[in-house]
Amino acid sequence: MAITEQQADDLLKWDVSKCLSQVFTVSPILIHAGENRISAIGDFVFNFGIGRYRASALRKCVDAEDWVTASHEIRKWVFAGGKKLNGLVLRGEVEAELLLKN
Repeated sequence: MAITEQQADDLLKWDVSKCLSQVFTVSPILIHAGENRISAIGDFVFNFGIGRYRASALRKCVDAEDWVTASHEIRKWVFAGGKKLNGLVLRGEVEAELLLKN
């Protein structure tokens, strides 16, 4: 079944909204952390899931507002199926850079 571009946009907005709601529930400190940091953690959770984020050292760093260590932690998430993937390396670099910006 095909969907329209508008339906796809609506589904994406719903998914992102749900993801950010979960992020703010687990790490309420992010509510006032700035758009870049919200984007980085939101992207991480959108791709890896709230369960992995909740149990991660990354979350502990975020909750402590230790952005330098958080930027190192987020770079560790580069494996899928036991293999290091270039796409995940690149994503982690972008997310790490965002965590270091206000």
